[in-house]
Amino acid sequence: MKNERPLDELDRDILGALRASPQETNKALADRFGVSEVTIASRIRALESERVMKVMAQRDFRAAGYHAFANVDVYTAGRPVEAIAKELAKLDGLTLISILMGDPSFALMAMAPDLAGLQALAEDIGRIKGVRSVELTLFAEILKYRSDFVNL
Repeated sequence: MKNERPLDELDRDILGALRASPQETNKALADRFGVSEVTIASRIRALESERVMKVMAQRDFRAAGYHAFANVDVYTAGRPVEAIAKELAKLDGLTLISILMGDPSFALMAMAPDLAGLQALAEDIGRIKGVRSVELTLFAEILKYRSDFVNL
């Protein structure tokens, strides 16, 4: 269903609260905004059905054991990028695979439990037929990570 009603202050308050603290309960939101839990639940359902928001699970990388992160540039030759992309998609640890115009052919985001795991992943990528070379840029520290798409 398309959003047919304008967002009001309560809608924006709910969205802001959930963006800041996604695990917040309906009861806590109701207490904070002075409305009933039923009101909060119905507003959240309406925001979802109107495609204003989407409730989804987000992986906590560090809690899952991933502590090393990198951007990966992949240079290719002699094989269609679509065929290489299918093989890249099979590898664990790649969180993003983008086909680029020009060289490098791919920009990837990778994660592993440690630096040795990133090195092993880079070696796996390098063994794919058509991959000419692989370059890693290690993340020293992640200062900001956003999973939402737009600000309301």
